[in-house]
Amino acid sequence: MSEPAPVVLVHGLFYGRLSMALLARRLRRAGLRTRSFAYRPTRDGLDAAARALARFAAADCTRPPHFVGHSFGGLVILRALELQHDRDPGRAVLLGSPLQGSRVARQLCRWRPGRALLGAAGPELVAGYDRIRSGWKVGLIAGNRSLGLGRLAGIRLGRSDGTVALDEVMAGDAADRDVLPVSHTGLLVSGRVAERVAAFLQNGRLRSLP
Repeated sequence: MSEPAPVVLVHGLFYGRLSMALLARRLRRAGLRTRSFAYRPTRDGLDAAARALARFAAADCTRPPHFVGHSFGGLVILRALELQHDRDPGRAVLLGSPLQGSRVARQLCRWRPGRALLGAAGPELVAGYDRIRSGWKVGLIAGNRSLGLGRLAGIRLGRSDGTVALDEVMAGDAADRDVLPVSHTGLLVSGRVAERVAAFLQNGRLRSLP
């Protein structure tokens, strides 16, 4: 029996690699093989982080990898996929990634302290990134429990996970999408989210096949 394709986990802004540990453990229990990618979003920015991710993913050459990204990590994944023209298409799941741009980031970037807080990632969070490389199957999971940075800062997001609004997560070329009652951070610790991620990576749908 062949070894499963590796799953590269990419954390979000301010979270760090350890934030993906519980999700990684649950994916391994589901029979998947995980690797965690670490980077510095506020210093590296999107392009530098994507190039580093492409190199990291290429280091495991036995099987083309799948990807899972949280928040800004999802943007890094989509950009990295465009840099991997010699790799066969796979699957990726993005958790609460502001593909259409972040209103929270836009508000923070109006002030010098906010721009300093977001660093190099600020303009890219404002702009978003929703280009999905042809052939890749991408699943999107959003939360609708409004508890996070946006709410704490008094920013009106409408239906959101507290940091990223539902309409900011969507992309027309996504293969599947789902909304669960979790917050932005809750996307990382929810067992239901982990089940959806494993199902998509294994069969291309966010819900397990009957």
